This record gives sequence, structure tokens and C-alpha cells, in this order.
Amino acid sequence: MFKYIIIYFVCLDIFTGSFASISTEKLNTSWSFNKGIRNFENVTMLTLNKNATSNAKGLILFDMVCMPKVDLPNPIELQKSQKPAIPLVDLGGNSYYFGIYFKANIFKAMQFCRHHGMDLLSIESREENTEIMNYIISYFNHIEHFWTSGSDLGEEGQFVWLSTGKPFNYTYWASPQPDNDRNMENCLGFWKIGDKTYIWNDMPCTDNFHFICEKKDCSGFCKN
Repeated sequence: MFKYIIIYFVCLDIFTGSFASISTEKLNTSWSFNKGIRNFENVTMLTLNKNATSNAKGLILFDMVCMPKVDLPNPIELQKSQKPAIPLVDLGGNSYYFGIYFKANIFKAMQFCRHHGMDLLSIESREENTEIMNYIISYFNHIEHFWTSGSDLGEEGQFVWLSTGKPFNYTYWASPQPDNDRNMENCLGFWKIGDKTYIWNDMPCTDNFHFICEKKDCSGFCKN
């Protein structure tokens, strides 16, 4: 306790002494110093320019001795620990974003997903399709369409996932889909039929619908 009382009066003396002459002594703006960040293990390194004024030195000394020092977080680790700016849903070990707040054509939907570090949805298995369908039925049953990244724009009738470049290894088309109605339907979306049923349907790529982004770690549904 006695040690802290001494430190208190030392700090008080430094502080009041530094400001005693502030009204009569103009700080020399040419002085500069280099000051390292002190943590609990390291000592602050201080180098003063010889032109520093006495009360400027006093203020710096007060900061060194009396002001509490804290560890600053590593900016890289801080960035890693920050949560995504948009809400993600975990299904089967993968993360999905359900774009229910606005509609977009498939190209704008892909752009949005990529901008946020994700891809427009691709379906890797029956299990993944079922998980996503059930989630939509439970929470977004009022929405009729969702875009995925499925498309046969490259070759009619040969659907691939634009997000991965892979051909379909599983399908959930409703008969007679895909029908390429009016020779205009080249992109795959979820289509609501009935009260609680969604199926795959080919639709015009420029139509504006809701969409689903994904961020997979390939530990669950993702297959080679």
C-alpha cells in the first residue's frame, strides 16, 4: 500500500509540474518522439528529440509512469474473430445465407454471394437438398422461388453447378422439368408447389428471385 501512495504523489507532482508553465511556455511543435507499445512484459522504449520542451517531457513521463498500459489486440487475429456481417445458418456442417431481403437475377445473386466470400448454392447430395428444403419450409414457406447456381447456359440440357463447374450428381426435378419453356429457361431454382413442397425448376436466368448463398468446408455434404 505504501508503494502505491508514493507512486500517486510522484504522478501528481509530474502532472502538476508539467502544466504549471503551460500558460507561459509555448510548446515547441518541432519536437518528436518514438514510443513503443508497452505490455506487461515489455518496457516502453522512448526517444526524445533534443528540442523537446520541459513540460512536453513531463507529459510524456507522466504517460509512461502513471497511465495504465494495455495489450492491443493483434489486428489479424481480431479480424479472424469477428463474426460475419450477414446472418449465416448452419446445416449439416455447412453455412448458408438465405437471401430473403431482396430479389435478384441469377447473375446479381452470384455477384452478391461472391462479394461476401460465398458462392451461389450448389446441391451435392440428397441429404443436403432435404436439409435446405426443410429449412425453407419451416421458416420461409411464404417465398415461392430461390435461385441456385445450376444452369445449362453452356450447353442446352447439360446442367452444371456454376459455383463448382461440376455436372449434377443428384436431381430433384418435377416432371416434366426441365422443359426450357419458350426456349428461355436455362437456370435452376427452387419452386414452391402446393402448401409445403418445393421442387427444382428451370427458369429464365434474368428473372428476379430470392437466392441462397453457401460457404462449405467439404466435411459434410461436399463430395468429389
